Amino acid sequence: MEFIVFEYRVASLARLRDRTVHDVDTELAELRATRLSGAHRVPGWEGESDQVDDESSAVLDEDTRQIGAGIVAVSAAAAHESLINQMLDQPFDTRIHRPGLAR
Repeated sequence: MEFIVFEYRVASLARLRDRTVHDVDTELAELRATRLSGAHRVPGWEGESDQVDDESSAVLDEDTRQIGAGIVAVSAAAAHESLINQMLDQPFDTRIHRPGLAR
């Protein structure tokens, strides 16, 4: 029974990861389309407009992806620890049964 709960948690994390990747890809495609059309440019501030567009793309493509992956990794570790804690329910397991993520 414990493994089923773990499996659902991991499946939810996989769905979250897929959704994050899809949303970032969609947003990047919209930024590229805006860039190609030139709609992002403010008259008189063309260079700065391009720079802001480049920075937005970089944040999405690098930072947002890394943050999303980190959230999934830490959550998967927590789900795994929860599974282990549920499986260590015997009286003699108390010395290895510690709550919280261990280093």
